[in-house]
Amino acid sequence: MDKQVYYLEDNDVNYQVAEAMFELIGVTKLTRFSTLEELDTFTGSAASNSADLLVLDIMLPDGNSVSLLPKLKSHFSCPIVAFTAKSAPAEIEALLDAGFVDVFTKPVDFDFFERKVRHLL
Repeated sequence: MDKQVYYLEDNDVNYQVAEAMFELIGVTKLTRFSTLEELDTFTGSAASNSADLLVLDIMLPDGNSVSLLPKLKSHFSCPIVAFTAKSAPAEIEALLDAGFVDVFTKPVDFDFFERKVRHLL
């Protein structure tokens, strides 16, 4: 699958698990960002407009990725998904209301992940 996914994740283990899941479903173009600042800086570059999917961890050392969502939505035309440990229904609803097209909760079931990612790509 020749699709580009940008993934914002500060935790190395979480990234490695997601990377393995993306590889199992055939996504080989996975670019990692570890901080909001890093993704924000990249968003201004010409190369950044080629994403097919953005996956954002919510709680990061330098803030909450919801704060960057308006800028990302104005720059990218691809789906933007939250990938978070927040799993209470009210928290998921708040993320959807903020503008994410879907919310994946950690730990994620692989079959669910595969079905959702294939649908979004």
